[in-house]
Amino acid sequence: MSSLSVFPGRLRALRTANKLTLRAVSEQTNIPITHLSRYELGEQTPHLIRALQLAKYYGVSLDYLTGRLNQSVNPEDAALESLLTLYESIEKQDRYMVCESLKNIVKLTSRG
Repeated sequence: MSSLSVFPGRLRALRTANKLTLRAVSEQTNIPITHLSRYELGEQTPHLIRALQLAKYYGVSLDYLTGRLNQSVNPEDAALESLLTLYESIEKQDRYMVCESLKNIVKLTSRG
């Protein structure tokens, strides 16, 4: 299936899964409603910058939006997201210690 045929459906599915209206997405992304509607209907293809903006807005990769990947998040991004969630769960005063520990681990592993 070509990316041009996958993009509209995935874009619409992401919007409806997040219970968003075209108006809400338009207001939050500054992309005109008419353009968003045409993207979802497959009547218009967004420029690369707009496609990247929409991927970032929905938290997915451009590869997912265009049908190159079937996962909405690539495994590396999922691992990073998991680490970020853990980091955010740590008390603010302990975050410095976590960062310093991570820096030391990177130094040790990059010496090899």
